[in-house]
Amino acid sequence: MNDYMISIIKNDEDIVGFIDIDISKMHYAGGIKNIETKIVKLYERGLKGIKIHLQNLGVNGDDWRLLPIYRLAGELNIPVMIHCYPGSSPGLIENSHPKYIEKIVRVFHKTSFIIAHFGGVPYFNLMPWLNYDNVYFETSGVLPIFKKNIGIEKVKLIFEEIGYDKIFFGSDFPTEYIDIQIDIMREVVNKENLKYVFSENIKKFGRQFNWWKK
Repeated sequence: MNDYMISIIKNDEDIVGFIDIDISKMHYAGGIKNIETKIVKLYERGLKGIKIHLQNLGVNGDDWRLLPIYRLAGELNIPVMIHCYPGSSPGLIENSHPKYIEKIVRVFHKTSFIIAHFGGVPYFNLMPWLNYDNVYFETSGVLPIFKKNIGIEKVKLIFEEIGYDKIFFGSDFPTEYIDIQIDIMREVVNKENLKYVFSENIKKFGRQFNWWKK
């Protein structure tokens, strides 16, 4: 996966690649040091963030094997994107619970975190509790189900409480159609903040990590 991502970013400097991690051997002798070395090498090869997919890994957000990774991300000055959406086997619904994520974003306050999928329907109302200075939120794949199960007005309230400057538009295409999600975002966010949610926020965020040369 990581080698494939590196091949992609070599051909398009506008694409930002994140590191996919494997924690299955971290309990071996030297396991923590080995994964730290691997992350540093991938960073040096051009990947500029780390993706933690809790359900794929089958662990909670505060699992001991993830703690060195959160620390190292802060030291390298690269962000961590955490999958926060119940489901997605082989893991459990519980893996993405914000009560675990809250611990790590508070402890690792020098690391920047992106909460992917805005918590999904079950955890959406808890997102303001994760709204620390080092935490941002993205919307990939969830706007249609939010509209259906939560309603536009409630989504507006949560977005406003968090602050439009902390929100990134994401699509999760082809899981959900991009055009549909854009239309729903226009229902949720007022015109003066749309440009920030769609592009300006992520560009400002990326400049902290030298994502783009432009």
